[in-house]
Order: sequence, then C-alpha cells, then structure tokens
Amino acid sequence: MKVSLRSHNPWRRGVLFCLLGGGLATSGCTGNTPPPTPTHQPAPLAPMSQPAPVAPVEPEAEAGRVAMSTAFLRGGDMSPAMLDQVTDQVVQAIKDATPMFRRCYAKALDRNPTTQGEVDIELVIKKDGQIGVLRSGKRDIHDTELINCTLRAFERLTLPTPPANFTIIAPMQFHPK
Repeated sequence: MKVSLRSHNPWRRGVLFCLLGGGLATSGCTGNTPPPTPTHQPAPLAPMSQPAPVAPVEPEAEAGRVAMSTAFLRGGDMSPAMLDQVTDQVVQAIKDATPMFRRCYAKALDRNPTTQGEVDIELVIKKDGQIGVLRSGKRDIHDTELINCTLRAFERLTLPTPPANFTIIAPMQFHPK
C-alpha cells in the first residue's frame, strides 16, 4: 500500500507517521496534540540554471527493411587494393544513410502498403568525391516518388575522393517487415 506523506500541515504528517507504524514512543504521537512547530527555516533553494537547449530528435520512420545487396563496380583506373578501399568507404557511406532511405520507404508505404522490391542506383563518383552521374537503373519498383527520394538521399552522401572516376551500382532493396 502506498500512502503519500505530503501535507502542508506538519501535525497531519505526524499523525500519518503514527498511523503507518512510526510508533507512539519515538514519534511524539500522544493523543490529539499536534507536535511543536519547528522554529528553524529551511535554507532558500539556489536558483535553478536554465537547461541547455536540446535539438529535437527526429524519430526514425517505421518502415520495412531497407538494405543494399552486393555493390558492383565498373571502371576506375585504380589498383585492386585501392578499388577495394574506396568501395568499402562508399558502401559504409550508403549504410550510414539508411535512416534517410527508411524515411523514403515509410512515405512509400503510407501511399501503398504493398510497395516492395529492388532498384539499382548507379552513381559515378568523380576524383573530387562529387557525384558526376546519379540515376536509377534496373528496378521492379514502380513508385517514382520512392525512387526520387532515394536518389535525393544519395545526393546527400559524403563520399571518398578516389584517385580516378569510377562507377558503382548499389542495388537497394525495400521490403516490408
């Protein structure tokens, strides 16, 4: 049983204490006489400092599974080791952007709950790390808004600066939970 001992009346707090097992001998609960009022005043509270502003956190959209299957490479005049390193960096940048892709997919599911499939995103990464060409390729999804939103998410990626231009095909898969 939970009982609140909050009361502005100190006598009432003492009675509740007695009733809840505080004991008559130790608490000064004798009859109906209220206990003496304390003469000391509590120290004033220090003013509270203002909390630092917190940036709002955008909740991740509840969408199905968004994944990228194995990326394919074309072109790029680089050593195999350098090509592997740049590819790993691009794949990591795409994985880091998964929340953006999930938001795109959540909007698509709001429009049509049966939307699912795969779309190949082809991007040419230039030497300066900028995207030279960005387009959708083979696809079995017909939701153009989802595809355009996905392309816009790719435009926002932070990509490595490879020693030569190269093309990567990222097969993006969208499936409900």
